[in-house]
Amino acid sequence: MDITQVEDTNSYVVLFETPDRNVGYAQLIKGWNGKFKINQSGWGDNAVTYSDIQTDQGIYGILAGKNPDLKIDHITAITVDEEYEFTASVTDAKTFVRFEKMPANLKETFVSDLTFFDEDGQALNPMRK
Repeated sequence: MDITQVEDTNSYVVLFETPDRNVGYAQLIKGWNGKFKINQSGWGDNAVTYSDIQTDQGIYGILAGKNPDLKIDHITAITVDEEYEFTASVTDAKTFVRFEKMPANLKETFVSDLTFFDEDGQALNPMRK
């Protein structure tokens, strides 16, 4: 569905849809020979998935998914210990991959809470496919 290079790294994130219409992602690493290898992948029945990935430039938080009926304006992600949060705009994107470089000093980079907001800043119920 979509492929995006993660800033100035050798990592790319591919967004795909499974046969049962679940959304998934794969992290691809481009080697010195120009070929790609799959480093990690995942999927689920949520409209949006989060993963933290290791790149040659540090750890990035990745949000990937679908925006059903374009109801989601932006998503806020908060790490497990609430030490860090970031917001990603997904306005007018039916499918998306968004990333944020995580600070090197974080104890935990996994996000425990994703909150979806509409264009008026109102929180939406958890999104499913």
